[in-house]
This record gives sequence, C-alpha cells and structure tokens, in this order.
Amino acid sequence: MERTAEIKYYLVVNGVIDRSVSYETAKEVRRAAKNIKAENLSIAVEKFTRDFFEI
Repeated sequence: MERTAEIKYYLVVNGVIDRSVSYETAKEVRRAAKNIKAENLSIAVEKFTRDFFEI
C-alpha cells in the first residue's frame, strides 16, 4: 500500500473560502494575504490523503 498526502492552502476573506486560487506552501499564502485589504482574513488548510492498493 502506498499513501500520498496533498496539502492546499486557501485564503478566507470575510468568512468565505476563496477557492479560485490555491497555494502550495504556507509561505506563498502568507505573502498573498499581505496584498489583500479585508476586514476579516484568515487561511484555510486542506489535507487530502490517498491510499493506493496493489491488486
């Protein structure tokens, strides 16, 4: 069995996740967040795990 994990970072602007752009690293999303003018800004992290089985 092989397992892979994929992590995506998204900006959350005023309580809404902006899925139009995903970021690969935390550093990238923090840099992008500095350019956003919003009242409420946070970062969402999604982790996907896939398992592969040999048949």
